[in-house]
Amino acid sequence: MSGQQGRTETSSRSRHMGARRGRATGTSKDIKQPYDIEYTQLLEIATKSSPLEAVMAVMDPNESFRRLLSNPETFQKSNWVVLIMGVFAKICCVDGCENMVNAALTMLLQSEFLEVCSSRVLLEFQCNPSKTEVGCQLLQQFFLILKALATKYQGVSAGSMMKAIHACNNYVLFLKARKYDVDGLESKSAELLASVQDANRTLVSPHAMKGMVEERLNRLHLESAPNNFREIPIIPTSGEILEGQLPFLRSNITKGAYMNVEHYLDVQFRLLREDFVAPLRNGINEYMLEGMRNKQFRHQDIRVYTGVTFHHMDHDFYGIHLIFKFDVSRFSRVKWDITKRFMTGSLLCFADLDFHHLTFGTISKRDPDELKKGLLTISPQSDMFDLDAWMQGEKIIIESSSAYFEVYRHVLRSLQQCDEENFPLTDYIVYGAMKDAPPKFLPAQYNFSFTRRRLGLVRLLAKAYWPPAEDFGLDESQLQAFQSALTQEFSVIQGPPGTGKTYIGLKVVETLLKNNLTQRAGPILVICFTNHALDQFLEGILSFTKKIVRIGGRSKSPHMEAYHIRKWEEKTRQMKSSVDDIVLAKMRRQHICDMNALNEQVKYYQKTLSLLQEGLGLVSPQTMKDMGIINGETHRVIRKFSDWLSGFEKVGLLQQECRRMQDGIQRDLTRRKSVAPREKPVRKPMQRRQHEKAEYEDEDEEIEDAQAFRMAQFVDDDDFDSIFPAEDSKPSHVTDTYLKVNFESLIENLQLDFQNAASELEHYLGIEDPSPQEESKIAYAEINYPKVRNKLELFENIHPLLKIDPRRIPPKPRILQQGNLDEQTLRRLSLSECLELVAFWHGQVFVWTRNELVKKSRTYLEFVDKLRDLQGIAQLYALKGAEVIGMTTSGAAKFQALLQNIGNKIGEFGWKADSHK
Repeated sequence: MSGQQGRTETSSRSRHMGARRGRATGTSKDIKQPYDIEYTQLLEIATKSSPLEAVMAVMDPNESFRRLLSNPETFQKSNWVVLIMGVFAKICCVDGCENMVNAALTMLLQSEFLEVCSSRVLLEFQCNPSKTEVGCQLLQQFFLILKALATKYQGVSAGSMMKAIHACNNYVLFLKARKYDVDGLESKSAELLASVQDANRTLVSPHAMKGMVEERLNRLHLESAPNNFREIPIIPTSGEILEGQLPFLRSNITKGAYMNVEHYLDVQFRLLREDFVAPLRNGINEYMLEGMRNKQFRHQDIRVYTGVTFHHMDHDFYGIHLIFKFDVSRFSRVKWDITKRFMTGSLLCFADLDFHHLTFGTISKRDPDELKKGLLTISPQSDMFDLDAWMQGEKIIIESSSAYFEVYRHVLRSLQQCDEENFPLTDYIVYGAMKDAPPKFLPAQYNFSFTRRRLGLVRLLAKAYWPPAEDFGLDESQLQAFQSALTQEFSVIQGPPGTGKTYIGLKVVETLLKNNLTQRAGPILVICFTNHALDQFLEGILSFTKKIVRIGGRSKSPHMEAYHIRKWEEKTRQMKSSVDDIVLAKMRRQHICDMNALNEQVKYYQKTLSLLQEGLGLVSPQTMKDMGIINGETHRVIRKFSDWLSGFEKVGLLQQECRRMQDGIQRDLTRRKSVAPREKPVRKPMQRRQHEKAEYEDEDEEIEDAQAFRMAQFVDDDDFDSIFPAEDSKPSHVTDTYLKVNFESLIENLQLDFQNAASELEHYLGIEDPSPQEESKIAYAEINYPKVRNKLELFENIHPLLKIDPRRIPPKPRILQQGNLDEQTLRRLSLSECLELVAFWHGQVFVWTRNELVKKSRTYLEFVDKLRDLQGIAQLYALKGAEVIGMTTSGAAKFQALLQNIGNKIGEFGWKADSHK
């Protein structure tokens, strides 16, 4: 018999006994004895009585309603709370009887009614869509009660009232999301907020101020976000840092529920992103105000490095890397082997000296020996293919020191990828529900055997039949935690250090494994906050299973080395047990060959750009023709620049004219602020060779599903070593053609030729009695020496025009703007017009080469992604047969797609090491 039934029967017997005593002693029948109100009576008052009858029933001298509202058990039953709300909604509609209405509302206010409705009842209706119609009616009644309370009791408005209003508005937005007409409810909500504000204006106490702050924060949650959080870049932008753009933020809801999954994800994403952006933004702004004038500037959130210049570009299996050189002389005391400066994954901000524009990158490789030389390797994260932004000019590096970006990056990306369909445990995390639901991997009835044989089989979900705690070797609280972990869909076990949390966790895993649940439900996922805690927990699991995979390359435990995912991948490759393994190996080799070929081309274009920027070479007209910069008729006239320009040497004004032309070009560029010509040169079409072998044509269908998901987040710092053996990295053939930039003359070659010609001439002229053969060599040396000298002098004279500043590409000459050049026009050009053409053409060669470099780099990154796809597939194969998978919290976010493809159903065990460990 339940407690309520017991109370009902007892009260019923008391009434009958009182009636008998009344007849025996002659007591009047009009005097009623105290009794407890029953559910049927409450239902009748809420649904059938008039407002006046409702207030009379509540204010009955027997005080049954007062006892009902003061009984904590009343508010444990939602159906009772709903009826109480209906009764008091009627009371709020009573005309007259003001004293009785006020007394009734005071009685309600002194109960747990507001707290229960705000924190549980409305949430239960929100979690149960089948009760939506009833919920709408309930909300109407709640608004009536809240409005009456806000008008009559100003003191309640600042605290519990705002919590109740927030709960109501959550439910209104929930209804709106499900296409219900909520215009009337929204207007009532606005009126209620206004009345609360009016009431709070008369209260200036700290309690009231706190309520006003809560109201402002709660109203923020009712506003629509200005943009979709999935469209917000994880990397901060130059504008939001330099222009002081404050982000749209809403506070975390610690009590109550979110409106829906989207609301939860939006709030968490924006708060987490601001957590690492705010210190960087504040530090940069303070540096701009003070640090640029103060060389001793120090800030707790940032580190500043000056004298930074671009050094070179590099490519490998991880992607594109930019190497910068910084002034390391200021850090002579820094121990680069152990310092936390420039940690792999740290976020760096690159600024020009005037802070006009910011670019962002992350540390992609950390080599202490290179850092000692002032060399820093980064992976660009913004303006990736704007080479000018990265390569030009001196820069300042600002390193974020208070927030480790790599952890934020993966969690933020994971939040952006979640949605209503794939978000787990929604009822608990989003709606704050507290319900007794069994794990989904368990059947309706399941007999469990525990690790101690004498305990026998136990029906898992029937806790009453479990053996006592001492039979498990546990105390009562540990047994409750053990039961909760095995029988609840969502369970949190917490306690101070030394209370046995890790021990209980190991017992849970051991019990699940002993009952073979991983065979039908998938592997157990163990997630820990730190690598040390993860290693410690997995070492404990080793005592009852060896089928463990440890994901992440930062384990320091020698016991876990054999269980790293790389070892599992090596075993899978050695076995080559399926056609899929052979296909993966072939595709991997093909991609690596293509990447190596592309890498050679990228390096060649980088070297070419460097030569053009320094003006160390004169590009051949044939190359310009191949690029589409000059046409065939121009090429016939200018087969060699040295022959074309040599006629002007006799004038003796070449050097002077070159200087004048260079000054004129610079003045013109400054006036026009031109950074590059608008019309790009016509590029010679370079068709990629489609060299697909027949053996690969049948592989597409086999791996189509596996390639469907991207694996960009699957690569740990050292994971490529196992996937790409050294023997696979040698290119067997070039699969992509590209145009080489040939130079008619290079300063280094001309200087060497001149030295050789001078030495040769000096040698032969020193022969006193030359032979006929030597005479001919002397004659050749006498002709060759001035010819080589003239070429060198010609190059040295035009050298200033050949230096290309990427920020100031020479503009299109007027003579070209008038139309194409014919042979007659080319032969009548003045020296200044010829030099202007040379400068312009070299600028166009630079633009063409830079575009090709960007194009090849993009293609290279596509191959990097393909290799990551293949690695993800290989890891998926390697995880087959694993019973336990362990990783850190940041690793779980990083490898989210992998975990989703594993499809584990047992859920996650998150263990945090005690602080003393």
